[in-house]
Amino acid sequence: MGSEYMSQLTDRGLQASLAASKIRFSFGIGSDYFSEIAKIRAARLLWSVVQKGFGLSESDSAKMDIHSVTSEWNKSIYDPFVNMLRTQTEAMSAILGGTDSLTVEPFDTAFRKPDEFSERIARNQQLILKEEAYFDKVADPAAGSYYIENLTNLIAENAWRLFLEIEGKRVFSGLRSGFIQNRLSETAAKRKEDFANGKVKLLGSNLFPDNNEKVLSQIDPDIVFKKHDYESELMIQPINCFRVSEEYEMGRIEQEKGAKD
Repeated sequence: MGSEYMSQLTDRGLQASLAASKIRFSFGIGSDYFSEIAKIRAARLLWSVVQKGFGLSESDSAKMDIHSVTSEWNKSIYDPFVNMLRTQTEAMSAILGGTDSLTVEPFDTAFRKPDEFSERIARNQQLILKEEAYFDKVADPAAGSYYIENLTNLIAENAWRLFLEIEGKRVFSGLRSGFIQNRLSETAAKRKEDFANGKVKLLGSNLFPDNNEKVLSQIDPDIVFKKHDYESELMIQPINCFRVSEEYEMGRIEQEKGAKD
């Protein structure tokens, strides 16, 4: 999309350097610690290649501006305090990968409106990394790590091949035809399957669950049971976001309702 915006803006007469300086990327950060570090580094590498294609050199205007947000995909309703551990490793990955700014979501956003406690914890998680772990003292702490450098190159190579495939179809054409959505749906289905058969483990959900835990009194139904009602006449079909433990949790909530009735 960044490349598409650059093409559209420069075609309209905007200078490439100005267009690049106005683009900001937002990344969701998951709990695969080293892969998430490498993902941000790979993104910067690929963006610099794209910018060279528009005649820009290594300059501040061409630098990729990245905002990172802790992922919603792996957050759970049951055993929710584990979400704090997940957001903490995600925040660490984002900072070590070189993000410019960061949002740590409160641990309870998946099932209710965050309260004063959860919001304070989310703020303190960032403060701990800065004031106690000194994550802001080193410019690029992952540089020189053989494993991370190789992982970065591997992600960049595979991402570049996918980028060229989408670029050949044009992004908007790929969205209108459903090509991009279908690729994402295939990955989503595989992740759901891996969770169902235990290849993807989520502590408190499909790994060491507390079967006596009750959550009905804690959840906000408008958040937990929200439905996406998209209009069928949309030109581009929206991408459906989900949490990997949703279906498992809905089953447990229905059992809890049944026991209560």
